[in-house]
Amino acid sequence: MKYESDYGPSAKGKIFARGLSAVRRDNSKLVQDTVLKTMELLFKQMAPRDTIIAACGEAFARIHNSALLAHAGAERDFPGRLAFEAFVQSAGISKEIDAYDTDNSATAVARQMLAANPQCGIGKNSRVTFVVTAQGKGAKRSEQALLPSACQAQRAPLDADFYTSALLKKLAPLLSVLFMEEERAARRVRTLDGRVVEEAPATAAARARLLGEATAERAILAAFRRQKLVEAPRELRAEGAPAAAAKRKASEGTAKTMAGQTTLKGFFGER
Repeated sequence: MKYESDYGPSAKGKIFARGLSAVRRDNSKLVQDTVLKTMELLFKQMAPRDTIIAACGEAFARIHNSALLAHAGAERDFPGRLAFEAFVQSAGISKEIDAYDTDNSATAVARQMLAANPQCGIGKNSRVTFVVTAQGKGAKRSEQALLPSACQAQRAPLDADFYTSALLKKLAPLLSVLFMEEERAARRVRTLDGRVVEEAPATAAARARLLGEATAERAILAAFRRQKLVEAPRELRAEGAPAAAAKRKASEGTAKTMAGQTTLKGFFGER
């Protein structure tokens, strides 16, 4: 929290962020906005934990539904629906394209641009924008990345699971502070005779943080699951690999948590 010229009891500071997901330009606008709003609830408004988690669940549902309806018309609008531009993210290219042994999202999009226009000048130290589309089970991330204009022209469905999963990775560590002390108290190491074994401070803090992060993930997903989720528009459910993910039902499946890490794979089940 940053305060300028006003230091009184009623001073209203503002969040000052550097290097965080709320301001990093390689994150999509939806990630930036959601992380910033969560930080405001957490640090500025000091909202109750249940309020913050509920807000995260609503944000996840809005992102998920907006991704599925990115190419649908106004008849599929709903309050808070995100614009297509909110899903666009960017990445830099640090060396010449031919120097990459395998493609990532940025280099894959750069190759698309070069194929369309060999004189476009994309290469070392360039920055490209892209969206992540649903390309069916087993598709590589480089195969899912498309230029925003190409995605809109092809009406390719966005990968709702990718965007919600990416946001979860940003929010869970931030919200671990809401759960870590509670988890630490509930999971103290005890000997057979019932005595509490005190851990080294650094070890105890690291363990509590991981436990808090895992609990935050489960809480966010539970709040998400309680929201109303939509199915992909019928026009995007045609046969073929790009529509495979869009055919799964949004309301089915369960989150899988292992070793302190929760993934959204299988969370939605068959859509």
